[in-house]
Amino acid sequence: MFNEAAEVFFKISNPDAIIYMLFFNACAGIGTKNVLSLIEKVLSTVPKYYCEDTRILIAVFDAYIKCGDLLNAEKVFSKMKRTVKSYGNLMNAYNKNNQSNRTLRLYEQMKIDDIQPNSFIYVLLINACANIGILSISQSIYNQISSNFLTHTYIQNALIDMWVRLLINLYCLFLFKEI
Repeated sequence: MFNEAAEVFFKISNPDAIIYMLFFNACAGIGTKNVLSLIEKVLSTVPKYYCEDTRILIAVFDAYIKCGDLLNAEKVFSKMKRTVKSYGNLMNAYNKNNQSNRTLRLYEQMKIDDIQPNSFIYVLLINACANIGILSISQSIYNQISSNFLTHTYIQNALIDMWVRLLINLYCLFLFKEI
């Protein structure tokens, strides 16, 4: 269905902002690296005044993330009005691409931008800590989680996973020291 939507776009002679947004949403729905050249091709034809449209920026940002182009997603992110959702989308992409350190750096930027984390952000941070496997960082992030979020089951499950993975890492380090 998304492929057909992208094909229809090229039959429209004078697309407006909504049509561009729908095209980029279709590209996000396809979500493959093959679509990146189409995104670039169309993006180069988008009138400048549309490139400042929040809806188009969000659609392009999402398309880049879903297609695995984090470098261009970061460029668009720098032009967007930042929200907890846009931060979360980029953090999630970093975690999926084994770039958990970048998730933690983005969290620091989020604090500078005075964007309050939600439970989704905390789960992403906990998962990043679990992937990095450094106890001091994990403890620091845990200490920053508001107590009212600690009652959420999915945060509790993520914390259990993080602590278990940290214990396994520490145990393995201990075993290798003994050998």
